[in-house]
Amino acid sequence: MMKAVNSVNVERFAPQVVEDFLTGVPNLQIISIERDSFNSGRWSADIKVKAQFAGKPLNIVIEVKATGQPQIVRNAAQNLQRYLQNVLIATEN
Repeated sequence: MMKAVNSVNVERFAPQVVEDFLTGVPNLQIISIERDSFNSGRWSADIKVKAQFAGKPLNIVIEVKATGQPQIVRNAAQNLQRYLQNVLIATEN
């Protein structure tokens, strides 16, 4: 039987898990990790990481989901795509 996943716990602990993972990446310096409010707006990512990799700026956006079901993963990917499109449009103006 599969263990039930508490999505609130996944969302709460995700930033720490991301930080723990990224600190093990060679040549990566974490500048900040921001957790968006999960209802902060139409176009948002759950976690935003600003870092430098080998001295070059790097931005990582993460969508947090409690399961890896295909429909949920597909929706998360679409949300990230819309977020990135809107961020790029906003920075061009």
